[in-house]
Amino acid sequence: RELLKKYPTFFLLILGWGLLFGSHNTSGTYLIHVIRKMGEGESLLGILIAVSVLMEFPSMWAFRSLLQKKSLRFWFCVSASAYVLRHIVLLVARRPLFLFLIAIIQFFETGMLVPATALYVVRYLDAANQAKGQTLMYTLSNGVIPACILFLSGRLVDVSGIDSALILILACSTV
Repeated sequence: RELLKKYPTFFLLILGWGLLFGSHNTSGTYLIHVIRKMGEGESLLGILIAVSVLMEFPSMWAFRSLLQKKSLRFWFCVSASAYVLRHIVLLVARRPLFLFLIAIIQFFETGMLVPATALYVVRYLDAANQAKGQTLMYTLSNGVIPACILFLSGRLVDVSGIDSALILILACSTV
């Protein structure tokens, strides 16, 4: 609690990343429903996951160079915008080609957000609070918040279908 009082912007970063990452995890979890809605099967899911993961590596590798061109704040905004774009495309996708666009967008999403958040902690939290800050960030943004979004989305899929869950995911990533 003291850490969040001392660094209120850090709390907003945790909340923002939690909403982005939670919506991202949820969209990946329920992607098979979108694929089936298009009349495709599990093999497409495997290909999309492989392409998505491959897109993260060059982004993480190039992140240091990108920071020399634009600020950390800029790359946070690019990453957040990519998450929102992903969820818009996912909501309107009607053919597998759209899903490959989502996989390519992954370059700007998690591939940038992970090193950006780690760098934020190193730059803006004092040395005595960095380990605690990283732990708090990853626990809330990769655990608690995504679990809540997954639960709510799962209920929506059960009650009213995948499109309702995609709308919630889009709303979370937009916030």
